[in-house]
Amino acid sequence: WNAGNVLLVAQTMGDAVMEPRAISALTRRGISALIYMTIFTREITAPDFLYSLDIPVVLLNCYTADYAFPAVVPSEIAGGQSATRHLIAHGHRRIATITGEP
Repeated sequence: WNAGNVLLVAQTMGDAVMEPRAISALTRRGISALIYMTIFTREITAPDFLYSLDIPVVLLNCYTADYAFPAVVPSEIAGGQSATRHLIAHGHRRIATITGEP
């Protein structure tokens, strides 16, 4: 608030009908940029309407094959290495990992 910025969030649950409606509603309210994100890190096919927006679009936790938009994705390898080093430094020796994606 101190910088005069407001963050508006629209959760569409990946609904292909709802996404353009939500973004249209946000652009009518005068947003100056859009962050389009996914829950799981993955490649996406960006909805066509993203390409026609007159505002900057940044992808968060996802990316497109055509690299049309800047994307911010986590370094899962570096994160795993950092977590493992931390556990080893604290004396843990039998360490397992469980992942939720195939």
